Order: sequence, then structure tokens, then C-alpha cells
Amino acid sequence: DHTDARVVGRIFAPPSSPILMDIISLTAYPGDPTSDDYEIGVPDDSSVAVWTVGAVLDNAKVDADSQTRAFNLAVSDYFRDGTKTFALECVYDGNSVHWSRAPAPNVNMAIYAYGTFRKVNEHGNLSIVVDNVALNVGPATLAPCSFREGWWPASSTEEVRDSRP
Repeated sequence: DHTDARVVGRIFAPPSSPILMDIISLTAYPGDPTSDDYEIGVPDDSSVAVWTVGAVLDNAKVDADSQTRAFNLAVSDYFRDGTKTFALECVYDGNSVHWSRAPAPNVNMAIYAYGTFRKVNEHGNLSIVVDNVALNVGPATLAPCSFREGWWPASSTEEVRDSRP
């Protein structure tokens, strides 16, 4: 019915395949979509924002002409019927003041990245323009983390014991 909506969801984007989305929040913009004035009240924001945590797959590649830097990130999450992983290309402009002295993330480093959808690259992977990145946000693994027995309490009422040698 031509209603505009703000959608927040988790995606699974395997290369050169349809993108699947689990919707977390769906909010229709108020008003009558058949009214001539409906579009006036709808924010003019057609960009797709991406927030993700993942492990860096490769060293950043630098384009000699534009100084654009790109690296691939392994993104893993429980999606529908199991854990699924896909590669996301992260791109930033090495000439910008914001990124000119920022280090490129190391291979296997766990990072948080925020950016906007850029394109589907030549390998069929989603590509984002990175606006913000946090390095070393956790262990560089695609498997769940576990704590040694005796180091983490079994319940929130149990007293924390430090049994490290």
C-alpha cells in the first residue's frame, strides 16, 4: 500500500545469493500513504546502516590511486535454523582526516564496524563504507567462548571465585 517503514533486522548475505533478513523491528511511518502529503512527513534517508562484529579475514588492500582501503570480515550469527557465516567487505578512505592515521585491523582480529551499504562487490559479497570501527573487541574466533570451570559463577547469586593458579 506504499507505506514507508523503518526496518531493523539481522541479515545473512551469502555471495551471489538472495539476502535473507530476520526482522527485529518494523515501524511504519504514521499517516495515510494514499495522501498527497504523506511523503512530506517521511524522513529522506534511503541509506542502509550496517552494524556488525566479526573476525578480519585478510590484510587490508590499498588502491594506489584513491588510497581506499578494503578488508573482508567474517560475520557469524545464529540465523533461523543454525549458525551461519558470510564475508562482508569493509571499505574506508585512507585519504580522509578521520582514517589517514588509523591502523588497518590485523588478520583474525575481532572488530566492531558500523557503516552504510555501498554495493555488492565483484565477488558477490556485500560491501559497506565504514564510518566507525573498534579494534580488539574480543577473542578472534567464530566459535562460542567459554570460561574455565571455577572462574565464572554458575548463577548470579553465587559468589565469584578466582581459582586461577
